Amino acid sequence: MKMRDSVLTRYLKENEEQLKNPIINSFLSIPENMELLKQVINDPTDTLINRIDESFKEFYFRIRFTSYLSKTIHFHSINFDKSNKQTSDRFRLVLDKPLNKETDTPLIDVLAVTAFKEEINELEMSLGIEEQLTNYWLHEGFQQLTENQRQIISLAYSMG
Repeated sequence: MKMRDSVLTRYLKENEEQLKNPIINSFLSIPENMELLKQVINDPTDTLINRIDESFKEFYFRIRFTSYLSKTIHFHSINFDKSNKQTSDRFRLVLDKPLNKETDTPLIDVLAVTAFKEEINELEMSLGIEEQLTNYWLHEGFQQLTENQRQIISLAYSMG
């Protein structure tokens, strides 16, 4: 047993530079693979050599495949973002387009202001013309009118 351990130790010292390689180091950090290496060093049969060789090929394939998938996902996400940006630049939403070429004001801002003005007008209309009269003499004169006359004036001024 000591002789086998010394053979392994000597092998590890002789191949110290190769064992510093992160892939080989990672491969040998798996206990099954280290055990296979020990067996190959102590008894280098073709069967054992093929087993460790196949084990390393499978391990290395997984690393390369994982790296490939990672890079593919990374670059695909970059291209997807570019494509989305290009599409949104080409086909801007109708409400995001500028109202005209002279101004950069989008249509949605104009519509928001218009909607706000309409809400104010509706609020003023709901108050009635009597509540809108701020001049004392106009208010007193309006009070002296008949109900029918008040309704006609209210409709004429509120409905335009």
